[in-house]
Amino acid sequence: MPGIIFHYFHDYKDYFPSQGSIDSVSFEKIICYLLNHYTILSIEEYIAKCKKGTLKSNEVCLTFDDGIKSQYIIAEPILRKYNIKAGFFVYTEPWDGTLSALEVHHDFRFSCYGDVLDFYNEFFCLLSRNREIYTPAIEKRIKEFKYEDYKSYCTWHTYEDKLFRFTRSKLLKKEEYNHLIEQMMEKKGYNPQKRKDILWMKEKEIIDLESQGHLIGLHSHTHPTSFDNMSFQNIYDEFKINYDMLKSVLTGNPIAVAYPCGNYDSQIEGIMSQIGITVGFKAAPGIEKGLLDLSRINHTEVLKTIGGICNGN
Repeated sequence: MPGIIFHYFHDYKDYFPSQGSIDSVSFEKIICYLLNHYTILSIEEYIAKCKKGTLKSNEVCLTFDDGIKSQYIIAEPILRKYNIKAGFFVYTEPWDGTLSALEVHHDFRFSCYGDVLDFYNEFFCLLSRNREIYTPAIEKRIKEFKYEDYKSYCTWHTYEDKLFRFTRSKLLKKEEYNHLIEQMMEKKGYNPQKRKDILWMKEKEIIDLESQGHLIGLHSHTHPTSFDNMSFQNIYDEFKINYDMLKSVLTGNPIAVAYPCGNYDSQIEGIMSQIGITVGFKAAPGIEKGLLDLSRINHTEVLKTIGGICNGN
């Protein structure tokens, strides 16, 4: 079985239910199911077996992307309870005090809208009224969008989910997208400064996770949702800065990466080799071309099997 990806957790207090998020009960339900039907390896054991070519079909590892603080608050105590050593793949932009747009915008979507469809409707209405951004070419591509052709492995996403992500990552420039969201946040009175201390793990939490035996890996510095329009140097800097910042707080050099949004190609694999990363996890199942191309599935696929509850999917 491939590795399993987790992102968001909710507790109905500080962390709101969002797409793909689960609570502690559902997470423990997944753990118990896996323990009864598979062998959960520490991520270091999993990597070692991948290197030797001895990984069995019933062996699995757990991975957590983005360095989200809800993982530390909600999931980590359960990992400790069952003595499971996982992989945490962390983007480091928030460490210097930057309010990372990716996580701020996600928090805004689910803390200010009772139904994410309301957010999508408002976003696309605002986009369509901004004629400087909403060009005929963009309008045409949105109208021609096909659900099945974009990130086909993301079976838990609805048509609206994928259309929003496609528009954000493939059609709009970063500054255009940010401008639209900032207008929406201002209208709703959302202040990210009030949420900044609970959104991301910082150095203290990462040091603690490593001390417990978890592996800490790269996830880029700013978590671009697409590398399509970035130069080689900018992509290199994304991972090198991430590497150096993690190395500065870890007891050893990072050895693994989880590609942000599953985006990677041979050029990015080459960058990994240059900076000393030997293992890479993608965000999809499928044929593996080597150690920099290891498969993972989303935890929602496990929940489908056991009949669990996952928000927004």
